[in-house]
Amino acid sequence: MKKIVVVMMMLVLLGSVSAWAGEISSAQPAPVEETETSSANLPIPANLPMIASTKALTSYAKERVAQASMFSGSAGPILPGGKTYVTVTLASQDIRQIADLLAKEKLSFRVLKPEVEQYLSASYCDENGLQLFYGSNSYRLEKGVDGTWPVPDWAKNIKLNLCQEVPIYVPGVNFAYANVGGRYVQINVWRNYVWFPTSLAGIAGQLIIGMMDGGGVSYDITSGEQSETVLIEASANVSVDNLVALDDPEVLYSLPTSVGGQGQNPLYQLVISDTRTIPLFGRTSEGELATGVYVRQVGTSELMYFDISIGALPFSAGTYDLWFVYPNFGQDEPVIPPSYDGGGMG
Repeated sequence: MKKIVVVMMMLVLLGSVSAWAGEISSAQPAPVEETETSSANLPIPANLPMIASTKALTSYAKERVAQASMFSGSAGPILPGGKTYVTVTLASQDIRQIADLLAKEKLSFRVLKPEVEQYLSASYCDENGLQLFYGSNSYRLEKGVDGTWPVPDWAKNIKLNLCQEVPIYVPGVNFAYANVGGRYVQINVWRNYVWFPTSLAGIAGQLIIGMMDGGGVSYDITSGEQSETVLIEASANVSVDNLVALDDPEVLYSLPTSVGGQGQNPLYQLVISDTRTIPLFGRTSEGELATGVYVRQVGTSELMYFDISIGALPFSAGTYDLWFVYPNFGQDEPVIPPSYDGGGMG
C-alpha cells in the first residue's frame, strides 16, 4: 500500500516587512469583487505622497491591510479533503493583530510524496483582496524518529515583503505611465487602481495619469506632489508648398524662379465657375519658355497634355490641376524633413 503523509503546520509571521524586487507568487488568491461605484465626478488626488519613497509606499500599504491568507503547496500530489488555504480578517489598525490571528490557524493536508519540495506562503491584502505583502518558504520534509514528518520550524517563519506592484486607488483612472529620464514605463491600471511599481518609488521622474473623462494629471515621483504644468494653445496656418490656387482666372502667366536651370515649378489649382478660355504663358526667371501644359480635371484620372503654342485653353466649370512643361528647367529635389518625435504618449 502506498504511503500517505499527513502534513500539519502553523505559521509564524515575522514582524518586519520590507520592499522586495523579486517575483510575486502566482498563488495570489482571487480578489474579492469590489462594489462598482461611479467615479466620473470624484476628484483627482491632490497629491500621492506614498510614491515618494519605498518607506512611504510601505506605510501606505500597511495601513490598508484588512485580511491575511496562508496557503500551502507541494511539488507532488496533494489529496483532496485537506485544508491548504485559510484567510483571516483584521478588525483594527494594528497590523500585529492580524499576524497573531493567522498564527492561530492550522493547515492540514495529505501528500503522496513527502520527499519532494513543499511550499508555505502568506500574504496581506486590502479589503478587496488585492495583495500588498507576500512571502513564501520552500522546504523538504524529513521523517522523524517517531515516524512523523514534521514541518521544519524555520519554514514556519515567513518574512512578508512589499509586493512588486502596490495598488493605489485613483478613481476614474484610465491609463498611467512614468517618465523616467525620458524613458517611458507603462504602469498597469485596473478598476480605479494604479498598480505602482515598488522599484519606481522616490525615483526622479513623473507619474502621468490619464482619466476616463479625458483629463489628466502629472505627479513628481520624488515628492508625490502634482507637477506644475503649462497650458499651450496653438493653431496653424497650413498650405501645400508650391501649390497656387486661383479662382476664375482671366489669364495664367507662370514665372517660376530659376537658378542654374533649377527651381520650383508651381502646381496650379484652377477653380472655374463658368465656361471660359484662358490664355496660358510660362517663362522662368532665366528666360526659358514653357512648351506645353499638363491638365487634369479633379475627380478624374485622365491627364491631358497640350502644346503651349495654342496660346489658350477652353475650360468648362470645374476644378483643374495644371502645370507647365519646360525642356530644361529642372525641379528641385524635395526637402525631406527629419523624423520628429513629439515627446509624449497618448
